[in-house]
Amino acid sequence: MRAEVAAATVLMGIALSSHAALYKWVDDKGRVQYSDKPPSERDKSAVQMTNRGVIIKKIEPDKSAEQKKAQEEDLARKKLDDMRAAEQRRLDNALLQSFTSVQEIDMKRDRELQALDTIIANLRGQERSMNERIVEDRKRLDFFAKRNKPPPDSVQEDIQRNQAQAKVLRDDIERRHQEVLATRTKYEALKKRYQELREEQAAGVATSAASGGGQAPGKK
Repeated sequence: MRAEVAAATVLMGIALSSHAALYKWVDDKGRVQYSDKPPSERDKSAVQMTNRGVIIKKIEPDKSAEQKKAQEEDLARKKLDDMRAAEQRRLDNALLQSFTSVQEIDMKRDRELQALDTIIANLRGQERSMNERIVEDRKRLDFFAKRNKPPPDSVQEDIQRNQAQAKVLRDDIERRHQEVLATRTKYEALKKRYQELREEQAAGVATSAASGGGQAPGKK
């Protein structure tokens, strides 16, 4: 009863000024407090009212350093998710605009694979030629070895250079084979996504027609 009288006294004192701001909050002991100043503890939530008890605004407590960090991380994650979603929409639109059927996707894949096969065949030819050179270089080494003579420096340099070039060719061939695998994987993923998007479009059209959004054939 005393608490109610005290609260009423505070309210009456503040009401003497028609323009006074009134703040209401709950203290640590669970008691409702009224004042013409907001709570000094910045971790308290409060409401600002007119002297007639009409709420003007809510005052949220200050966040701790941990809460601010968590909020910033949440905002950063949301921003990243929004960017990824926007990029996915862009890719989906480009996919639908680039192809009119799954067969067109297969045709584009086959063209890229054919180009890679041509490059690999050319590299294989260069590799065979280089291996033939290395065989000839070894024959030259054997020629000098049988005569107990040291081979000229030029022969050793040719062997080292040709072996290095042969390794470059082997690495390039392996890299092209990896491109073939990556190309197949890429187009399989494109086909799957393309089919999903077309199914979503068809489902959307069917839903629109079922809900009365479409028109019966022949009617305007």
